[in-house]
Amino acid sequence: MIRVDMNESPPSDGRVRISKLLAERGICSRREADLYIEQGLVLLDGQPVTELGSRAHPSQTVSLAEGAKLQQAQRITVILNKPIGHVSHADDDGHYPPAVRLITPDRQWTDPRVAGPQPVASKTTGPKRIDTATASMEETRAMVARGSGEVSMTVSAAEAIGETADLKASFEAFSKHLSTLDKTAEDVRGRWASLTKKAQSYTDAWQKESETIKGDAARAAADSRRDAFSARIKAIGVAMGELKDSYETFTSDMSDIRVLLANDLTADGIKSAKPLIAKAKKDADAVQAKADVATRLLDEASASAATKLVPAASDKK
Repeated sequence: MIRVDMNESPPSDGRVRISKLLAERGICSRREADLYIEQGLVLLDGQPVTELGSRAHPSQTVSLAEGAKLQQAQRITVILNKPIGHVSHADDDGHYPPAVRLITPDRQWTDPRVAGPQPVASKTTGPKRIDTATASMEETRAMVARGSGEVSMTVSAAEAIGETADLKASFEAFSKHLSTLDKTAEDVRGRWASLTKKAQSYTDAWQKESETIKGDAARAAADSRRDAFSARIKAIGVAMGELKDSYETFTSDMSDIRVLLANDLTADGIKSAKPLIAKAKKDADAVQAKADVATRLLDEASASAATKLVPAASDKK
């Protein structure tokens, strides 16, 4: 994982913000780039970048990971010839209708050179929906893996307090790791809530489309496949919920240690914190175990939802 130097380095060294490079190259907007960086989905010379504001030389290779590419593929550009009397922003006074209300399926332009029905841009087809779900699972897996690494580093930083003469420096290092971990724990809580919501939306859409199948056998096959995938998603939701709970226990322990040492950063204070650090280390093992379960379920679901076949070993000969 790359953590590129940020604003501390002077811009005169030729480096520019990675989000700016992505925007200038037409890959995504700066705002989208920042969101992808937070998710670890921006690559610098093939390695993930996770620090907002990171800089790189224009000669370096900056790209998006597959999860970000799939998200970008779902985006559309709407061109609207806005008539007079509509506003492009939200009118707080309500005097003028917003132009966004004009974007409806019946107003979609159709190409007269193309015969037959034309797709509505807002409709998500089955393969695209599956790709989106798979991308979401890959992002979740990357977040879980990142969190596991941060848990280990936080424990190591806590155990290192007092091993050097500079108690303040070791405590600040521990506090920094814990702050990063707190953010990841918040991400886990948000992802758990998002997965729970998206799972229901996904299966509802699948159910609605399955109802259009006329043949009994084909409908039964579709229902069986939907139920199996739905069960996988629900299992992931349960695993993420348990991971969320284990994070809360672990971060609570670590927060107590930080408060204790912030008020008593002495040899005796560190000695009194040792039993708490030992307990936190056991709680960290619980987090890692829950993370392993979530990762396995995410891998299985991603493989089940893959829209590209992986050649069997016999086919590679």
